Amino acid sequence: MTTWYVGKTMRLKGTFTDDDGTAVDPGSVVVEVMDPEGNTEETAAERSDTGEYYLDVTFDAPGWWHWRMYSEGTYITAEQGAVHVSRLNVS
Repeated sequence: MTTWYVGKTMRLKGTFTDDDGTAVDPGSVVVEVMDPEGNTEETAAERSDTGEYYLDVTFDAPGWWHWRMYSEGTYITAEQGAVHVSRLNVS
């Protein structure tokens, strides 16, 4: 398991496929990120390849961060996850 610290950047990834498992591009892909204080922000994801999308998130506070990547339009689906971020205890 990777340890994440305040100030580090994580790439959130999502893969979108049709019912047959073939990679597809939906109408749009949005990422909703919730910080440890409950503040949410929605951002359009970047496309890296057919059906492959990502968003880089830099953690600016310790605690649990939650995310949800979802598509709108054709091929509606969603992926979600959470990551715990620690404060780096080095002075």
